[in-house]
Amino acid sequence: MIPDRGAGERWPMMNRTAPRPRLHAARARLAIARLPEAVWAPLAGAALMALPAAVGLVMGKPWLFPSLGPTVFVHVTTPRSRGARLYNTLVGHLLGIVAAAAAVAVLGAAAEPSVMGSGHLLWRRAWASVLAVALTLLSQELLKAQHAPAAATTMLITLGGFRADWSDAATITAGVLLVALPGELARRARIPPSHGP
Repeated sequence: MIPDRGAGERWPMMNRTAPRPRLHAARARLAIARLPEAVWAPLAGAALMALPAAVGLVMGKPWLFPSLGPTVFVHVTTPRSRGARLYNTLVGHLLGIVAAAAAVAVLGAAAEPSVMGSGHLLWRRAWASVLAVALTLLSQELLKAQHAPAAATTMLITLGGFRADWSDAATITAGVLLVALPGELARRARIPPSHGP
């Protein structure tokens, strides 16, 4: 006769003393949340910036550009802010791209040389920037997608750092995704488990 074992012995998953993945994840989040800001921010920021840098170098694409720096800064230093959330980051940058493309088209700014390349600010590029930032602010407010760094993306297009076309829009989107997705994980890891995302 085989002795009857308890449910915990027959089914190890039912054993209350077995390690729980959720408990380990919560402990890891708590440990990350308790790191001093002077340790967390530089390490997390460098890791987030390294991703588009490394992938961009390997793929030969300019997936590392100035407005990603402020995006990483928001994710790392203000994880509880609305602007640090994944929705705000992705939609905010997309709205910035659309606003810039519209302003460049309306004012014919693409006919003028890039400010970065020429070293001269001409009137169409200047007023396209003004209009595009206003449109970015308006659209972000309407869609509740406030993400301040997206205004820098807007100006990269209006000032001629990127062209207002599908190819450059795809390049910007790829860079934003390479920062935003792991940035959301970093943001959530920094918030103590009791506070939620």
